[in-house]
Order: sequence, then C-alpha cells, then structure tokens
Amino acid sequence: MSKSIYDILNKKINYKQEYQKIKDMFLNSHLISGPNNYAYTYGYVFNSWITKWKYRGTKLNLKEVMEEIERETDCGKDHIKDCLYLCELILNIREFLVFLKEKYYTNYGPGQFFIKLDDDMLMGNIAFILNELHYKAYIEDDYKVLLVKDDVDTINTATIVNDNIADLIMEYNDFKIAENIGEKKKILIELSNYLEPKRQELKSKNSKLESNLFMAFNKLNIRHNNLEGKEKEEYTTKLNDNELLKWYDKTYNLILIAIRLLELNNILEPFEKLRKEFFGSK
Repeated sequence: MSKSIYDILNKKINYKQEYQKIKDMFLNSHLISGPNNYAYTYGYVFNSWITKWKYRGTKLNLKEVMEEIERETDCGKDHIKDCLYLCELILNIREFLVFLKEKYYTNYGPGQFFIKLDDDMLMGNIAFILNELHYKAYIEDDYKVLLVKDDVDTINTATIVNDNIADLIMEYNDFKIAENIGEKKKILIELSNYLEPKRQELKSKNSKLESNLFMAFNKLNIRHNNLEGKEKEEYTTKLNDNELLKWYDKTYNLILIAIRLLELNNILEPFEKLRKEFFGSK
C-alpha cells in the first residue's frame, strides 16, 4: 500500500534533526521586531540584557550559556534529552525577554527591541516536541521555566496548595531529575515536612493512607538514614537505585492523594454553597 502525504509527513520524529532545526531558528533567525522594521536575533537582544538575568552566574553571553549546558548534559548522546534541554533554555530566555519588555520597555535604548516577538514557528516546533513527549512548561517565579511531565493529578494538586508547595510538586516531575534519587529525596523531605503538622487530620480521614505514607517517609531512606545506624532497615539496604526510585515515585503519588484528601472540604465548599442556595436538599 502506498503512503499518503500525511503518512510521510507524520513519520517518527528524528529528535537529532529537530534539535538542530530548533537551535538554528533560535540562533540565526531574526525573530524580534523593533522600530523602523529592524529585526534582531534572540542572542543579540539577550546579550544586551544578560546582566539582569539572575541565572547567568558569570556567563557573559548566550554562546557561553549554551556551551555550558551542552557540556554538562553530554549533548549528542541522548537526542530526546538534548531537545528538552534546548527547549527549556529557549523558553527561559523568552520568558526573561517578556519580563524585560513589561518592566523596562521604552522607545529608546535596548528596550526598543521588544516591539514584537515574531517567533510563532519556533514556539510551534517547541510545542509540538513537548506535546509528543508529554511535557509542559511550568513557570515558577518571574521568568524561571521548568519542563515537567504533563500529568493531570500533579497539575490538579498543585493548584490547591500554596506556591512553595506547588513548586515542589511540579519540580518532582522535572525531566532533569527523572532518574536523580538525591534530588527527588530532597523534594520528598520537603513535602513530608509540609504534611507532618497535618498528620493527625490525615489519619482521621484515612488511617491506612496516613500509616503507609509516613511508613515510607520513615523507612525508605527519606527522612532517616535507613541504610545504617539505629534507623537501619534490612529491606531498604537491599534495594538498588532503580528499585528505590520506584518507591520514591510511589510515595510521591501517595502524597498527591493525601494533599487532595486534606483539601477536600475546600474543594467541595463551592458545591455545598451551590446546593444550599439553589437546590436545597435535592
């Protein structure tokens, strides 16, 4: 059977090619319009404002930023991860420029560059890649963007807690720490500290959930050193990194359930109000 043009166009994605395509657009295309029909590259504008980018460290320009990221991530060994790192960098820089446009825009000086971002094609390609890989952009503060797994439970839970806890919930699904036990452990500790004062309330709502969740906190080398010393647990010492990582992910999922259960009354409140005001006891 011959292939249609749609079969040909929608063949399996070559992430190596997509990486290069996005990189070329980002570095070489004049995507930022200024007055008098002038157009600028992302790099030209970013380099003009890099001293105000709080994440630059000692980097002097976009070239140094990209070289550092490519060096640290072993660029070229995992093309999917390369694409995600590049997309996250571009989205961070774009959010930074949007932040500058809103804060510093003038008709003179560097601010004049920010008339319009003509980057629909670049953003469209990035959105396509993220959609295919089931990731989405999450903005933490000002212009810090993370790429996290597009998971309904995670997103819904993050919307019902304060910003600090929401950030932790989203950060756990950051693609950069997908296999990083140490970073995931740090987040689980922070979330366990958030739940500790609510432990009795959680127990009154679901004692099995409370018991198993805090067992995980205390026995799976999260809050205590369960590999040696007085808190040592034989089962935990026999787990390899992959097995422990799976338990951490399961613990994280229990945390999401616990938070939603604790917030259930707040979630139900508008429905109870609706019933009382309009539907009575129906």
